[in-house]
Amino acid sequence: MIVNLETLRFRPRAGDVVANAYAAALDEPSGPASLIGYWNVDVGPLNAAMLLWGFDDEAASTAAPAWPASLEGVVTSSASLILEPASFNGPLEPGSYGPIYEIRIYDYETGSIRTVIDRWDDLVGERRAISRLIGCFSSAGGDVEKWVHIWAYRDGRERELARVEAARRGIWPPDTGEWLVYQENMIVIPAKLSPLQ
Repeated sequence: MIVNLETLRFRPRAGDVVANAYAAALDEPSGPASLIGYWNVDVGPLNAAMLLWGFDDEAASTAAPAWPASLEGVVTSSASLILEPASFNGPLEPGSYGPIYEIRIYDYETGSIRTVIDRWDDLVGERRAISRLIGCFSSAGGDVEKWVHIWAYRDGRERELARVEAARRGIWPPDTGEWLVYQENMIVIPAKLSPLQ
């Protein structure tokens, strides 16, 4: 499976309008993409949503899902990241794992992502024992290589305790800082239409 992490920006206070339009569009026959997650950004850029789409093959993933036509003038921008799941990922199955999700997007120097994945692979099992990893995804090539990881928590306190415990055990974060260029972090909340809750 290939995934597309789509970032939507929309007019202020239009979050419900956008989510409702997607919910209505998903009731109709769909194309090659299936919605895995739809989250409203709670901490991070305002008036934004993150959507995670799954595709059965790479060819299908080159056509990013279009937002519903009813959102013309409401959605102000859309950006897509086509990503491959890490080999250590489990299946992306619908379920109630949140309701707090954290999406982290890292930029690494070109040519380093394979080593990043290997170093994560060495430690991710122990980290998963502390909190739920939804998945890790990468893209190679270009000026930077992207590394996206998505975590689920019951609340902010669980997130904080997990991070403190992982650091205390000395298992996190994996040692990849030598190639790290940029980090971005968002706390997101699933919309009602999201298969991941």
